Amino acid sequence: MPRLVLIFLLSGLAVSPAFAQLKLGQATLDSLLAQLPKTKPDTDRVNLLYRISFTYIRIEPNTGISYANQCLALAQQLKWKKGIVNAYNALGTNYRAFL
Repeated sequence: MPRLVLIFLLSGLAVSPAFAQLKLGQATLDSLLAQLPKTKPDTDRVNLLYRISFTYIRIEPNTGISYANQCLALAQQLKWKKGIVNAYNALGTNYRAFL
């Protein structure tokens, strides 16, 4: 019986940081989304879309893919190679989150 109690206690400790991480991710996401309407369509917006996409990986990968596609489209329009590479990285990472 003491082993069972110990197992439950240890598993509770392992799960608690995961819930805290999701809350932290949501706070970060809210902050990034608040900046989006204020950002001009330049490299700063590409970087912001990239960060939003990566923040959505654990929360909602489909939405992360949508933001990564927006990032890619803007980076291609600006002909900014680093932004294009980052967008493809975000797309791949969000798609991998489905596995």
